Amino acid sequence: MIHRSLAALAAAITLVAASATTALPAHGLATLVACPLGTQTVTWSPGLTYVPQPTSLHIEGILASCVSATDPALNNATFVINGSGTGSCLTSSFPNATMVVDWNDGPDSVITYDLTVNIKPAGETVFVSVGQVDSGQFAGGDVVRTTAEVTLDLAACLTTGLNSSSGPTSLTVTG
Repeated sequence: MIHRSLAALAAAITLVAASATTALPAHGLATLVACPLGTQTVTWSPGLTYVPQPTSLHIEGILASCVSATDPALNNATFVINGSGTGSCLTSSFPNATMVVDWNDGPDSVITYDLTVNIKPAGETVFVSVGQVDSGQFAGGDVVRTTAEVTLDLAACLTTGLNSSSGPTSLTVTG
């Protein structure tokens, strides 16, 4: 059962990533920075249930193994996302979220997202967000962030609410 869930999750990430990359502009974009390995933890307040409700989110994470074409010293970062919107265990929309990336070398980047594809195969949350760097390092760059949140306590959706989740994430900036 776990093997099938992981296979479904991998297939979903591939499908969502393919969908999101088609949303990028068609002209040839150079990769400014790619961070393929990262982790994040998200907390919701109030906790998510099966009934959509106004919700705040706070995400903290790290990005590792970063490679930058413009800054060879850049190799990792931490990030924070804060936002609000409507959340439930089945669907979520947080249009008022801002991501601040604190790179190990150079100024921070402030990122907003225009499009987020969010699916929930086998009780897991998989999403790809497409947006842009509004200010700081890589300003004007296009961003793709892929995340899988491994939700271990779906029973909480029926009772007190799911308060947190964590999982892998990656980030790429092109421009």
